[in-house]
Amino acid sequence: MPGPALQDLTNKPSISTSGSIHGQLIFLGGTKLIGDKTTFLYKSLASRSAGQHLTQQVLPLDQPLLESQLQDARLVVLVCTDDKSAASPGLVSKKALRAIYHAVKQQDCSLLVLLGCCKGAARKRINLLLEKFQMEASGAAVISSSPQRYLHPQEVLLIDCILNRRLQQRVGQVSTRHIGESAAPEFQKPVAPAGTAIIFPYGTSIRPQAPAFPIVSSGPLAFPTHHPVGAVWQKEGAGRVAVLGSHTMLADEWISREQNSLLADALLEWLLPGGTLKLEASPYEDDLTAHPRHIPDTANLAEQFQACLQEEEPAPSDWTKNFHTELYGLDLGCVPKVAELRKKLEVEPGPLQLIRPKFETPMPPLTPALFLPAMPDPEPPCLELFDLDAEFEPAEVQLGRLANQCSSGSDAALEHFILQGADILDCSQPSSGKSAKAVLKALFTEFADLKGQILRSP
Repeated sequence: MPGPALQDLTNKPSISTSGSIHGQLIFLGGTKLIGDKTTFLYKSLASRSAGQHLTQQVLPLDQPLLESQLQDARLVVLVCTDDKSAASPGLVSKKALRAIYHAVKQQDCSLLVLLGCCKGAARKRINLLLEKFQMEASGAAVISSSPQRYLHPQEVLLIDCILNRRLQQRVGQVSTRHIGESAAPEFQKPVAPAGTAIIFPYGTSIRPQAPAFPIVSSGPLAFPTHHPVGAVWQKEGAGRVAVLGSHTMLADEWISREQNSLLADALLEWLLPGGTLKLEASPYEDDLTAHPRHIPDTANLAEQFQACLQEEEPAPSDWTKNFHTELYGLDLGCVPKVAELRKKLEVEPGPLQLIRPKFETPMPPLTPALFLPAMPDPEPPCLELFDLDAEFEPAEVQLGRLANQCSSGSDAALEHFILQGADILDCSQPSSGKSAKAVLKALFTEFADLKGQILRSP
């Protein structure tokens, strides 16, 4: 019987204990310490069996059960976890495992095992019980290969994951595809419609073997892909066993998400006595799940590298046998074959002509790696040093302004006027020197020559 703390926990209104009693529903584990208070994590799952009028009981995980305590048990929920915050941390006792196995085999008691990512001694201890039902917990975590609605990698959203057709119909997935017209209805390959999803948090994969068969797989969006994460076992004259790889998917925090509640109702209907759901193995369930493949431990083999000496054959005593004369040769043995090939190709016999080869150069011809000198650009003209108006004025305006400048009447002003006026009118400069007298002499000489030409003309 449970201790005082757990006894009060089972009397809470969320776990029904009223009505006529037809057996017991025993939870082995499933509690958690939150502060100083022990909290039961599967109230919603326990309330779903209230219609069966079962006395519900919560026991610590490490309590050594006796076969006498399971005489009236109709369903045992075994929650296996290595969570340090559990109310009863530790391993399942071997006495409890033997009592549960005896109850399932001989007393028609069903078993629901909720696993987690148990490692080490915890996984070995629970496998002692699962191996008797041809199942094994792998201990490898199932993670999401691409984030869907949940960002944590171990909160996996399983899509198209239910393998058994009848379980699909119970959950609400009625879409099926017939393999052949002559196939029986129970051998229809299930095809889950789009949108079918089950949240699988912090779980592991399972390895079932016949007569156990998988009912839920990890699907295409989880890693490892298409590995069984839920399996069942049944035998005539014995109880039924269902194993789920996640102990939190049916807890109060997760059972109301996605379609977990529908899966929980279907499993309880199959496990508890009086249920109408029947699960049978299908030949296509094995094709829908992937089997683990063993690969060599390359890292370990690389560390154990060992060298060895290879023995060679002794050299022959006749040294002439070391030469291979059949590797190549030069003879006329292929001439008859070439002549026969001419007839097949209908080539006229005649002397062969030289075909000029056309060599294709993959690279362009080489050129000297020379570069043209980078000549500096000429500087722009210093336009600010020029008076543009004075430079482009007519000659008459320039001579008038020059006359105003030389209006003083001195000899220097007169000489300046003559020299600048000659520059403005572009008169020919004398070869003897540049002076006012030389300019006037050159002008008078030109005038005299021009007048003589006019007078000599007829």
